[in-house]
Amino acid sequence: MVVGAVGSSPGGLGALQKYDHRTGQIQLINVWPQPYTVLAPSTFKYRFPWTFPISFSPHDTKTLYTCGNVAFRSADMGHSWEAISPDLTRNDAEKLAVISGGPITSDTSGAEIYGTIFTFRESIHQAGVLMAGSDDGLVHLSVDNGKSWKNVTPKALPEWSFVRTLEPSPHEEGVWYLAATRYKLDDFAPYIFVTRNNGKTWTQITNGIDANDYVRVVRADPGCKGLLFAGTEMGLYFSANDGKQWQKWAGNLPVTPIYDLKVKDDDLILATHGRGFWVLDDLSALREWVVTEPKALPRALGSSPRLFSVGLTYRLLPDLFGQYEVGEGKSYGLGIGTGAITVAKKNENGFLERKYLDAGAGRDRGAIVYYTLPENIGNRLLAKNTENSIANSLLPMRLDFLDSKNNLVRAFHPKPADYDTWDDKKKTLDDGPWLSVKPGVNRLVWNMRHAGAERVAGNKTAGSANEGPLVSPGVYTARLVVGERVPTTEIKIVNDPRVKTSLKDLQAQEKMLLAMRDKISEAHKAVNKLRELREQVQSWKKRTQGAIESACGDILKKLDAIEDALILPGEQKDNYNLILRSRLNEVVATLMTVVNSADAKPTKATQELFAEHSAEIDAEIAKLDAVVKVDVAALNATIAEMGVAAVG
Repeated sequence: MVVGAVGSSPGGLGALQKYDHRTGQIQLINVWPQPYTVLAPSTFKYRFPWTFPISFSPHDTKTLYTCGNVAFRSADMGHSWEAISPDLTRNDAEKLAVISGGPITSDTSGAEIYGTIFTFRESIHQAGVLMAGSDDGLVHLSVDNGKSWKNVTPKALPEWSFVRTLEPSPHEEGVWYLAATRYKLDDFAPYIFVTRNNGKTWTQITNGIDANDYVRVVRADPGCKGLLFAGTEMGLYFSANDGKQWQKWAGNLPVTPIYDLKVKDDDLILATHGRGFWVLDDLSALREWVVTEPKALPRALGSSPRLFSVGLTYRLLPDLFGQYEVGEGKSYGLGIGTGAITVAKKNENGFLERKYLDAGAGRDRGAIVYYTLPENIGNRLLAKNTENSIANSLLPMRLDFLDSKNNLVRAFHPKPADYDTWDDKKKTLDDGPWLSVKPGVNRLVWNMRHAGAERVAGNKTAGSANEGPLVSPGVYTARLVVGERVPTTEIKIVNDPRVKTSLKDLQAQEKMLLAMRDKISEAHKAVNKLRELREQVQSWKKRTQGAIESACGDILKKLDAIEDALILPGEQKDNYNLILRSRLNEVVATLMTVVNSADAKPTKATQELFAEHSAEIDAEIAKLDAVVKVDVAALNATIAEMGVAAVG
C-alpha cells in the first residue's frame, strides 16, 4: 500500500491517494475533499498547498499524519481523520483574503495556497512529541500527542520566513534541526538552526555556507553522530561537527538547487531541481573520518597514507545483457538488452566510465576503497611518476587484495610513467585500471575479481579471461603499500541474498574458472615465447642460405602451426576466413562465460569439455617444447659450427 499526494486536483484541496499494489486501484482519501474553486483561501475550511507533509509514525506504522493549516492523524489508512492541532500558521487575514495567483490570472490548481504547515515530524526517540513548521514562519511543538501546542519559533528567525525542514536528531532526544528560506523576500541568506531542548532555545549554525546560498533542507546522518548534510540553492554542504562548521561538497555534482536529502543505509540520495536524482554511493569513509578525527575536515590529510574501512560488499553477477554493452565509444540503445544512450570512455586512471545521456547511472559494483595521500607523499609520487616507472621509484606504491589465507588475489599499481609512448600492442598488456597518486582523497573500485590471464600484445580474443573470475564470498584484506607504510582494512563480501547457492558450490565454480584462466595463461606464455623465438629465426633465415635457411624455414612452419592452434595469428588478424575459426585460447575463454553465467557449480559437460581443450593446449605447448629442444638445438649446433651467436 502506498500513500501519496497529487496536488490539489483531482479530489479537491489536499488531494491524497492510497494505491493498492494488488488491485492497481487508487482511492482518494482527502482529509476534507472540498473542491478547489477560484476563491480566497480564507473561504476554505482547511488550507492545503500543492505540496504538504505526509508521514507515518516511526513508532507505529498504522499511524499516518498529514497537514494543511492544521495537523491531522489517521489510524485507519485515511478512512477517517482526526484534527490534532489548531491552526498552526499566522492565519493572516490580509494575505488569505487574496485569490491565489490574482488579480490578473487566478491560479487554477491551488498550487499557491498560503498559510499552511509545510514540514511536520514526530520525534524518533519519544512517541507523541510532534513539531510543525509553517510557510509563514512559525514553529510549534506538542509533547502530549497533539493535545496541546506551544510556539517554539527561533527568536533569531526573521518574521515571515518559510520553514522548509524540521529534522529530529536520530542520536539525541530533544535535538532538532531547522532549515528556512526567505528568497521570496529578497533575502538570500542561509538559515539553519539547532535546538537541544525541544525548542526552548535555538542556535544558528551556518558558518561556512556562502552568504547568498540559501538552504532548503538539512538532514542528520543516522549512521554517524555529528554528520549533517544541507541542500542549498547552489549545491550540497556537509558538517563533520554537528553544524559548527560547514564545507561545500566538491566532486562531479553540478551546480543545482537541492530540494531534499535522504540517507539510506550507507548512501546519500539527493533530489535536485532540474538535474534529476544523484546518489553518493558510500558514506563509510566520511563517517570514519568524523568518528576518528571530529575536529578535522577531509582537506586535513595528516602525515601518513590512510586506508578507510570498506562497507559490506555484495557479490552480484553482471546484468544478463551486460556483455553486449560496448566498451569505449557510443551506444544508442538499439542493441539487445540496452535501454539507454551511453558514451563510454576510460578516465585518466584506466577505469571505464559510462555516461548515460537519457538515464541514471547505477552504483559501481564492487568494493569501494578510499585512501588518502598526504601532500608531501602524493607530490613525490607524482614527480616520480613523470620521471620513470613508479614500480622502480624509491617510493613504490600498490594496493593489494588478499584472501583469508593471505594469498594475493589482485594487485593495482599506478599508471606506468611512459605509458602514453607505448604502441597499441604494448598497451594491451597493461591498460589499467591504475591507482591514483594525487594528494588528497582517492577512490578505487575493486570489482571483486581475480587478476586476469597472461596477455599477448595486440591480441584481445580471450576477452572474458582478461579479467579473472569473481571471488567467493568471504573476508578479504585490502593492503595499501606506500614505501614502508602498509595500512590495511578488512572487506566482507557476501553473496547476492536472493541466491541460495551454497558456498561450497561457489568455491567449486571459482576453482574451475581459475583453472581455465591459468590454462589460457599457459597458452599465452607459450605464444609470447614462440613469437620471440620466431623473430630470431626469421632474422637468421634472411641472413643465411643453404642448410641454415632450410632449417629456419622448417622451424617457422612448425611455430606458425602451433600459434595458429593456440591463438589468432597476429599477422592474420584481418583475414576474415581465419577469424571465423576460434582458437584454443578463445574457446576456453568462451567456455568461461558458460561456467560463470550464474551462481552455480560447473556442469558435468563444461568440466569434460574443458578437460579436452586443456589437453589440446598441453599438446601444443609440448610441440613448442619439442621444437626448442630438438629443432632449435640442432639449428644452434649448426650455427655454432659457423662461429656466430646462436638463437636464444
